[in-house]
Formats: sequence, structure tokens, C-alpha cells
Amino acid sequence: MVLDMAVGQAGRDSDFRRRRRRQCGQKQPPSTHPTTNLDIPGIRQQIGYTEPFEKQFPQEIAVATKHVDKDQETVFLAPDWLKYLDSYKGKTPGVLYKGFPMVEDVVFVKHPNYWTRIDNHGKLIANGQCYWIALALLLYGDASCWLRVKAEHLNFLEEILVNPQHPRHKFYAWENQARTLTQATGTAQAWSGVVSLWEKLQIPGC
Repeated sequence: MVLDMAVGQAGRDSDFRRRRRRQCGQKQPPSTHPTTNLDIPGIRQQIGYTEPFEKQFPQEIAVATKHVDKDQETVFLAPDWLKYLDSYKGKTPGVLYKGFPMVEDVVFVKHPNYWTRIDNHGKLIANGQCYWIALALLLYGDASCWLRVKAEHLNFLEEILVNPQHPRHKFYAWENQARTLTQATGTAQAWSGVVSLWEKLQIPGC
């Protein structure tokens, strides 16, 4: 998951880079397209994604290939937000909260990042996509854009990894060398393994 977090702060950034160099045991990161020894198609099959891509994610592909207006008003008046809010009107617990210290008058919305009930959401999305759904709703107003958001992250990462002149190249190259234990969930059994950032972005439910 690519999030640009506070690396503009020179002290923290340089400390982070030094730690990454020690962890990776390399002075210079690679400048080529990343590769993998994982059987990513096999992992997808194992967790339950057995159909061809177009058949497995039809609603995601439909929204990913159309123009999306991203102004804030359009996002928060989109059907996925309104359907969710309407489904909880008058219910306890609800999804609107206020009264938190220092921001007593601010109304917060409990984010609908798990889409497992058709009556609340109007659509179903398999477990494992909650992070990407959260971003999709905030960026596009449509939970089905989760696959588009994940693909945008992957594309952004790949463009940087193959371009040594990019100002973020060293940071993301070192980041991608740090392999971490992760778990992927789908419609069948879960899968766990040690993966890089680039590999993680290609596994559904991860």
C-alpha cells in the first residue's frame, strides 16, 4: 500500500532511509522492473478468485473504465454514500457521531468499508478489500472503484521503480525490498506469506 507519509521531513526521512539500507543490505536500490518468485495466479485461485478477470470483477471494471468526477460534493452525494446513510436512519447504533473532545460540534460518519449486507449497501464486495473500499469512497464516491484505486497504486509504484530519476525512486525501491508477512482473504480459504509491496498490490484481498 503506497501512502506518502511525512517523508518530506528531512530528519525522519533520512533516518528511515538508513534503517531501510541496513535491512536490505544494499547501498543502491535496483532500477529495473520488479520481479517475483511467487505464483500470484495460483494464490488468486487458492483464495477463491477462479474466474477470468472480466467475469470475476464486472462491476469494478464497469466503473473503472468510465469518467469519474472527483469534486467533493459529487463524491459525498454519490449513491453508495446516500444508500448507506439512508439504511441507518433511525437505527441504533447509527453511523453519525459527535461530541468528541475538542471537536464537539463536528459530525463524523462511520465509514462503510465492509460491504457484506445487500440491504445496507445495495451491492456486495468480498472481504479483504476494506482498505481499498475506504479510499475508493473518499476519492470517487463509489465502493466498486476499489479495484481502480488499487491499480492506480500499482501503476504509480511501477512508474517510480523503473525510473531512477524520479525523486521518490530510492524511497520506494528500498520500501519494496522490505518483505513482510501478510494475509489475503477471498471467497475460499485465506492465504498468508511474505511479500513485497509490489507483490501485495497484485493479490486480491491483500
